[in-house]
Amino acid sequence: MAYSFRAFLAIALTASLFSGSFIRASELTDKEAIRYFSQADQYLGASLSPDGSHYSIWKMDGASFQLNVHKRGVAETDTIQTYQFPSGLFNWHAWLDNTQIITSITRIPETAPILNVTSTKKTKSRVSGLTRQIYISDITTGKMVLILEYPLSVVLANNSDDFLHALPDDPEHFIMAFAPDGGEYPGVYKINVHTGATQELAAPTEPFTSWVVDRSGNLRLASGWGDDGMEIKVKQADTGKWNTLSDHPLFKEGRFGVLGFDDKGKNLYLRSSLGKGRSVIYRFDMDRTVINKKMFEHPFLDAGTLLLTNDGETILGATYVDHKPTIEFLNEAFQADYEHLQSLLNGADIIISDIDDTGNIWLVQTLSATKPAQLYIYDKSSNALSLIETKTTSDITPDPNSMTAVKFFSRDGLEIPAYLTLPSGKKDNLPFIIMPHGGPWVRDMMLYDNWAHFFANRGYGVLQPNYRGSSGYGDTFEARGYGEWGLAMQNDLVDAADWLVDEGYADKDRFCIVGGSYGGYAALVAAFKNSDTFKCAVSFAPVSDLEFWINTVASSKGERKTLMYRTVGSKKRKDLYAQSPSRQGKEVSMPLLILHGSSDIRVAPIHSALMSTALKKYTKPHELIWLKGGSHFLLQQEHREIFLRKSLDLLQETIG
Repeated sequence: MAYSFRAFLAIALTASLFSGSFIRASELTDKEAIRYFSQADQYLGASLSPDGSHYSIWKMDGASFQLNVHKRGVAETDTIQTYQFPSGLFNWHAWLDNTQIITSITRIPETAPILNVTSTKKTKSRVSGLTRQIYISDITTGKMVLILEYPLSVVLANNSDDFLHALPDDPEHFIMAFAPDGGEYPGVYKINVHTGATQELAAPTEPFTSWVVDRSGNLRLASGWGDDGMEIKVKQADTGKWNTLSDHPLFKEGRFGVLGFDDKGKNLYLRSSLGKGRSVIYRFDMDRTVINKKMFEHPFLDAGTLLLTNDGETILGATYVDHKPTIEFLNEAFQADYEHLQSLLNGADIIISDIDDTGNIWLVQTLSATKPAQLYIYDKSSNALSLIETKTTSDITPDPNSMTAVKFFSRDGLEIPAYLTLPSGKKDNLPFIIMPHGGPWVRDMMLYDNWAHFFANRGYGVLQPNYRGSSGYGDTFEARGYGEWGLAMQNDLVDAADWLVDEGYADKDRFCIVGGSYGGYAALVAAFKNSDTFKCAVSFAPVSDLEFWINTVASSKGERKTLMYRTVGSKKRKDLYAQSPSRQGKEVSMPLLILHGSSDIRVAPIHSALMSTALKKYTKPHELIWLKGGSHFLLQQEHREIFLRKSLDLLQETIG
């Protein structure tokens, strides 16, 4: 049986693989710990060629991205081709066939308007100054050719161009959705792999920002935020006519996500929460516009995605996230293959990154709550398993910290799930860090986290709460966070600290808060609102001005209304101001460390500049550090070292 796992990114089961000798935390100096935990990842992603003969791995090489191609079975550590991309942000790469790889890069010049921090005057300009580049790499010749380059608007700067179809029956072309002239709405184009010449299949049309093709490459669906809400249109396979589904209850009233088409293009697989209060996977008849089958439903968690064979005929399973990515098997043969592979890895947690078109070659990553991941190639036909890469390489192996799933109740009675990481051999009366995740409409999982393990290695307890508003727990839990930025969502973080004290884990006088992105926003809020709980705050790449953030990311009036509702629950500017840290500088009452990548295009650097200006106005103690050329994701080793060292300095000064 041949499997298709090109979009299969998060599947895991239980147990642990790692063993060996460890160095106790007390035996590591701060410098050694920083060096170990700040290592750049040895791989950021990997994929197989369609026939499984080669695999590609992408990683950071200093400040730029590198793509390495290996021939399977020759020497797993030998690279046959290396492609060095210009500095920028890596978006994605995909195999067009067995010899060609397509890669998308965002170029980020230092002078781009989106990065401007020389003036804290805010602008509503939609010009980003960024460009998107599309490269084709040929593994037989080693050549890499730039075939397409176009400007990006601010709105689309963080939306990847969508690679829609490789067109295997037309090796000269592929299909991609992008906005060629820096517009805010992408069209769909057939693109020549040699020249980059484009043929328009669908013109950019407001408000559509997402396009979907069926398994044959036929354009079938478009969606986007209109002024009055989400708009959906679908194309009938037989007539070619576009029909609107914007008023269909399935799309209008519930959260939904498109998962793809069946083999004949008649049915659409989608995820919706209509009437259930959590995401469920359905099969939707495109002609009759009705649900004709429920494919998977978890009793209390959101469903993830559906797993199909490459031809779309056989359902293999469905995914969801509990404490980790998990699969519900719907095919016995696939389950048997999966469990056999797991047995070869001593029952390790695993995630399948890719499987080739024959179903024989699997690319597998191990998962653990306490150790970095490892990447393997598995040949099912020969039952051979080879280690090809590890996330980190070091002669130091720190003593592992414990990580457990816990729950606590917020002040209004809502039960909040969280993950507790404790220093090895310690559990009582510790200095503690509350570490809220970014998003905020995502969630933490019980997986290895460099920040948490670094701080635990240095003697601090760490709690990562999935505060209200986090995704994966159903509509009600997520909706409890709507309108609660800086309010009930922030209270959950304070209540987390109170719970730790009540349970005896934490010293009530030694708490700090550390976070990035939305977590960085929460750290800034704590600095002006929660001084009774926290003694310091570390904020990486934070949002500091909600009005400015919403105005720059919303693609329409409808999306702006939705973001207003989700952040502060009203249309009033004063409510945005009240929960914007950069407008509350006078109220800050604790030492504050802010770090921001100078090339961050997801949360523009001006947010940290605005915050620093507000703090200077009232002579509030803080330090702002610009990470030159850094993105929103803290990928460079140099930047990781700075973040860990400066954070540790502040923690040691304030809570010991």
